[in-house]
Amino acid sequence: MALLAWPVTSKAFSSINIRPNDDTPGSPPRKAPRLSNTSSRVGSGVNQSLSKKITIYNVYDEPRLDQRESRKAIETMLRSFLNRTDPQNNRLLRSSYKTVFETVETAVVLLGMGADIYSMLRTQLQRTCAEVIAKRLTSQKGLPWLNLLIDEWKWFESQINLLESLFTWLDRAYACPKGILPVRQLGLDIFQDYVIRHVTIHDEIAPCIEECANAERTTHGTVPPHRTQLAFLIRMFQQLGLYESEFEVPYTLIAQKFYKNESDTLSSNGMTPTDFVNHCMRRVEEEVQRCRELLPEKSLPIVGKCVEKALLDNRITWIVGGLLPLLREKNVEGVCHMHDLLARVEAFEPMRLAFAQSTEIIVTEIVLLPIAEEEEMVPRLLQFRAFIDTLLISAFREGGENKDNIKINNEDLGRSARVKTRGPFGYAASDAFAKGFSKRPRKPAEMIAKFIDRSMRYGQRGASDRDFDEKLDSVLGLYQYTTDRDVFRTFYWRGLAKRLLLGRSASDDFEKAVIKKLREGYDPEFGKGNQMFKDLELSKDLMEEFHGKFPNLKHMSAMVLQSSSWPYQPKTGRDIDLPPSLLSNLEQFNKFYLTKHERHKIDWHHSLGTVTLTARFPAGQKELSVSLYQAVVLLLFNEKDRLGFSEIKEQTNLGKYFLR
Repeated sequence: MALLAWPVTSKAFSSINIRPNDDTPGSPPRKAPRLSNTSSRVGSGVNQSLSKKITIYNVYDEPRLDQRESRKAIETMLRSFLNRTDPQNNRLLRSSYKTVFETVETAVVLLGMGADIYSMLRTQLQRTCAEVIAKRLTSQKGLPWLNLLIDEWKWFESQINLLESLFTWLDRAYACPKGILPVRQLGLDIFQDYVIRHVTIHDEIAPCIEECANAERTTHGTVPPHRTQLAFLIRMFQQLGLYESEFEVPYTLIAQKFYKNESDTLSSNGMTPTDFVNHCMRRVEEEVQRCRELLPEKSLPIVGKCVEKALLDNRITWIVGGLLPLLREKNVEGVCHMHDLLARVEAFEPMRLAFAQSTEIIVTEIVLLPIAEEEEMVPRLLQFRAFIDTLLISAFREGGENKDNIKINNEDLGRSARVKTRGPFGYAASDAFAKGFSKRPRKPAEMIAKFIDRSMRYGQRGASDRDFDEKLDSVLGLYQYTTDRDVFRTFYWRGLAKRLLLGRSASDDFEKAVIKKLREGYDPEFGKGNQMFKDLELSKDLMEEFHGKFPNLKHMSAMVLQSSSWPYQPKTGRDIDLPPSLLSNLEQFNKFYLTKHERHKIDWHHSLGTVTLTARFPAGQKELSVSLYQAVVLLLFNEKDRLGFSEIKEQTNLGKYFLR
């Protein structure tokens, strides 16, 4: 390693004679003279006679100290710097730091005493750590001992920093070329071996860390009492390169022990799973915040995972057992907290199984409602399905839209969070609904069809088209969970036919939309619904033509339907006997129709007919809209004021079922 030491005195620069340029008296030359004439290029206009050759001599004064004196001086200085029992000596030397630096430089560079000084430094550091610092630290216990350790480290670190500066030439000229530890690292290693690795001292560190850390965990809402001690301890271990082994590992084990005991205590003292989940979420957040304020960033995931595992280990089954009450209460926030907490330990499968079982239990309870409450079956199923869809998006993070604006309104039976894609929890919910429906065959399919019938008859009732359409989508979504498709079709076709024939449907457009959704999304057999609307349109045109030819029969209306498209069985046996006035109207229409369709046959279904009667009561005249059967019976009372059951039966030919 080449070293350049400037001489104390030299005549190098005084030998340069600089004269003014002859062409410009009193002015400096246009260019400074070059220090070497080895270059072939000379700037134009420079007087060559001014160029001088400069030689720098490596002149060094003779050392003022020999090796013996240097060794003695440096040894005295080291004892003074590392004298822990009398810091006054260190302060007395501050005025001579330059002398120390120069003495070390002379001894190492000129006298070649690097090995002796390095050995002397190592010996003195070992003696200071072993005989002074370690001995002082073995005299106390507990937190006072920790404060003493921190004080000893502060002093030692400051002295090492000072020695590193004063012994710079020892590092440069000896330690670095030899590939051995520099002064600072040598001191840190000796402190580590003689202080930290000391049996008594080492065994006392972990209990002090535990006392300080647990004191923070048990004092809520106050300033952490021992945060400063822990911060200095962490810094010390980082400087020594022992942070992971001497602090992070013990700190993690201490946290694991603390939270494991706390978990055992809380679960055995009657705390509910929901309260326990909230407690764990709060504890994890506190520990994460503590790690951010105190520990290095790389320790955050290690300590966090340890705390989560300690709190939840052997508690998963008990925790997911609290899911059923949350679903009954429709507690979205509670389910979110439970899922987020269990996700930290990747306990997805226990949560999914508990979710499926709890959902099936609630669906089964709704499906098995008593007969008096059957009308509430579908509304309750819709409310619960909307809640489940909300959970799939908000709690389980499965695909959807408007995830941040989901609200549950028990009065809105049809609104549901729109789930675009399904994941494990979505499929679990679908399976749970299907299993719940299977606990009562036929009835869910029947009630869904009847609910649609009521919705289509009552109409929107102030709801927007979009809201009403979403309500219908939600109802049809329940249809996918039933295996009794034939039952649903039967009740749905009957309800649709009755609405269309009696003019009780709120909207033909919505009727057609429902049929399209059923056909395209669930069952192709619903395609025949379009033919029903075609029959009605043809019948309308036919009646306009009929009324044009027979103006006196405008009070009569008939619908010609294809039997294959309507849910009615062919008529068997004898039907009701109509009064002559009504019978003549039907015969007139028969003749009209057969003139247009000679090969067709008309089969009248009087059970679907309706009549508007004008009745005169003492209070005034009223119009009565009744079925054809009821109209025939009422018209009998135009002839007599009183008629017996057998007389009505004989004159109308109606069976007991219809008359009663």
